[in-house]
Amino acid sequence: MAAEAISKIKQAEERGAELVKSSQEKAKQLLKSAQKEGGDKRDKILADARQKRDELITKARESAENECIPIREAQQIEINKISNPDSRLLDEVVNKVVERIVKP
Repeated sequence: MAAEAISKIKQAEERGAELVKSSQEKAKQLLKSAQKEGGDKRDKILADARQKRDELITKARESAENECIPIREAQQIEINKISNPDSRLLDEVVNKVVERIVKP
């Protein structure tokens, strides 16, 4: 009877050791799976953030370009005025300069 009790105790200890080992393996697998899933989620979040950043930069550039159009047009008008002066004004200025040179 004592041998039978000892045998049952050994079997219980072996089952306990197997359960502990099995639980440790499952815990390792769960940890590995959670790390992979966390890494995948992190990568997706980063990719989404990069895409949003790129979209915002594109929109900001487009907005800035649209704001520049009237400024460029106004500058072009001024450039044309300076590059192509009104001939009447130019004649007037030339006549005044000539008058000052000739009068002394």
